[in-house]
Amino acid sequence: MASVYLCPAFHSGKCGAQRPGAGRVRFALALTVSVFFHAWLAAGIALEVPGRSMPPAARPLTAQLQPLAAPPKREAHPEGNPVLADPVQPLPSRARVRPPAEQLSVSERKPGRVAPPAPAMAGAAPGSALPLTADTYYAAPELDVFPMPRVPLRFEYPAQAAREQVGGRVLVMLSIDETGVVDDVGIVRGEPQGYFEDAVRAALKAARFFPGRKDERAVKSRILINLDFDPGASEGALR
Repeated sequence: MASVYLCPAFHSGKCGAQRPGAGRVRFALALTVSVFFHAWLAAGIALEVPGRSMPPAARPLTAQLQPLAAPPKREAHPEGNPVLADPVQPLPSRARVRPPAEQLSVSERKPGRVAPPAPAMAGAAPGSALPLTADTYYAAPELDVFPMPRVPLRFEYPAQAAREQVGGRVLVMLSIDETGVVDDVGIVRGEPQGYFEDAVRAALKAARFFPGRKDERAVKSRILINLDFDPGASEGALR
């Protein structure tokens, strides 16, 4: 460090008289040293306390609001109503678990509810697809053998129709029992009406047939008969 020379007060006159420019040089040198000393001191304080430096001038802050993405399945709910992540499904009751009645095995059903098998018909033949009953009349497609008249059928031409030279047609539903007797004569259609129905009904009611047969036995049958009446002929023709 440079030394500073100061003239004593009692020598001030002589000192100034002996070196007139030396006082100014010393003063300038002392001032320079003082400036550097204070600068070094200030730098030392700044290095020792770095956190106490002056803050920079405040600048305006620019902020931009951005909505936060809601977390999945994390919604706010009032207190007392917790939200379950996976709601528990209610267990089915015993009534729903029980299988339906039609799916129960024979051992699970009550014996009193099992319907007994239908008794076999006394007159039914073994292997018969359709049982024989007192009121069963089999149609022609169900018969193995069709009923046939024992004697050729004759239908007298009605007098009114012959007089007026009127021809016609009659469709008949004929019911025959297992002995060949005609049970019923049903007129399905007569053309023209009122001319031939009575003559056809009387002739068929008196006729006898060989009964129809099914599964090697005589059965009741119901067949359709179509009768044509021609004015040039003396009687009706069976078709």
